[in-house]
Amino acid sequence: MTQPKWITDIQLQASNLAPIASEVDSLMSNRGYAPAGEFLTNIAGQESLYGHPSVYNPKKMSSLGITQIDAGTYQDIIGEISRMQRDYPKAEKGYGADAEFINKYMRSKGKGYEDFDIGNLATVGWRPLPVAGEGPKGEYFYSEMSKHASNPMANLLLTRMLLSMDKKTPIPQTDEEQAKYWKKKYNTYLGKGTPEEFLEKIKTYRPVESTKNNHNKVKF
Repeated sequence: MTQPKWITDIQLQASNLAPIASEVDSLMSNRGYAPAGEFLTNIAGQESLYGHPSVYNPKKMSSLGITQIDAGTYQDIIGEISRMQRDYPKAEKGYGADAEFINKYMRSKGKGYEDFDIGNLATVGWRPLPVAGEGPKGEYFYSEMSKHASNPMANLLLTRMLLSMDKKTPIPQTDEEQAKYWKKKYNTYLGKGTPEEFLEKIKTYRPVESTKNNHNKVKF
């Protein structure tokens, strides 16, 4: 029985992310990062159907890129980048040096990338919220997205940096481990997603072996 075209289209979208995730792994291995391409692709699958236009329209999204990084999380990342660049400008390791390494690589892609800055993909603002009980008194939000904000390569690189902030947990390898980690650390108890949804997307949209298991093969 022939499957619906929309499923085939999303499977193709997932497959098209494979070389991008592999490129991220190859690049970040030079900074001592463990391979995470499979997990990055599966996060993108859960968050935006791998960037498929049926659910992902960057002009109408309040979160950043195909892995939907929220403004507060991005603020944490750029805050760490800025801190390292300010306090340890000559450091060869850390988020400041990693950001410079990524920027140099992306700018080497040529026309259109000359101004690429992983720490300036979007402008983050802060707005107060009505105080209810002991809840938060405000929230971060994206006031503006740069032209690189929806670039899949930029988003996967940023997400890899985000995962590295968890020093205690290795990159999960099996689908089940990834689903549990995504829910606990990425979506959190505040999110509506479930590990079961994460796994169902893998089962539905990444059943073909050619779309899987090629990201841990680091290439130089």
